[in-house]
Amino acid sequence: LPENKYYIFGREGVKKLAEEMHTPLLAQLPLVQSVCESGDEGEPAAVAENHIMAVHFLDLARRVVEETEKRNRELPATSIVEMKK
Repeated sequence: LPENKYYIFGREGVKKLAEEMHTPLLAQLPLVQSVCESGDEGEPAAVAENHIMAVHFLDLARRVVEETEKRNRELPATSIVEMKK
């Protein structure tokens, strides 16, 4: 359950790594068994209004959009990379 915390990367390990790399931490998602189960049943937690994880996934999506918009404002456009055979 989300209220149970397991520090599989160490306590605040990912947060510290993001700070060291000057990279925004977009989210910290709880490990919830029902996410796997709902996906297996064809009802992903991210789109289920009543799923306990929906709010976490929606917040992550919001942060991705925010950081993408920030990147696009502050940095030049990326170049197209051509692949050679």
